[in-house]
Amino acid sequence: MVVRIKSADEWPVAGFTFGERLGGTQSSIVRAGALGLPLALANISMPPAKLAPLADLYRRTGMQAGHAANTLKVSIATHMHIRENSQDALDAFYRYYAGYFFNHTPSQYRAQEVTRADYDERAAPQGAIFVGSPQQIIDKILYERELFGHQRFLAQIDIGGLPFADVARVIELFATKVAPVIRDAIGR
Repeated sequence: MVVRIKSADEWPVAGFTFGERLGGTQSSIVRAGALGLPLALANISMPPAKLAPLADLYRRTGMQAGHAANTLKVSIATHMHIRENSQDALDAFYRYYAGYFFNHTPSQYRAQEVTRADYDERAAPQGAIFVGSPQQIIDKILYERELFGHQRFLAQIDIGGLPFADVARVIELFATKVAPVIRDAIGR
């Protein structure tokens, strides 16, 4: 069953939140803004600065449709890997990241090779993915918060067959070294 809604206020279940995913088009961003729905910007390959105007378009459209600015919520989503040492993080995660794009696609025709140079560019301070030391992840989250003004950060860490012990360590580092600093920096 498909339910068409005209605004977030029409959802019949109190307290239930839903959002509009960015489908790669400006029309999906405009639709989310016009309906006052939360927006999730997923980015695993583009420099974030190129996507920042889309968050502005979303907010501008939402406010023009009569929604209060503080109700127009944005989240960003990406891939993340943390180690105590940035070079260890880069070196350890590369094969899993590259393997993810090559082996986990819906068809063999969509598989793509991610070279080490591509990966290093995406993991750079102004790149799309979050790979590095806790401080580098903190810096990158705050950099992107300046760009997007987002309220939520979503990170996929279990990609490409990354061993569970590594996934658990990333979660631990994020929870103990990154999240508390971010909360303090943004006043939460």
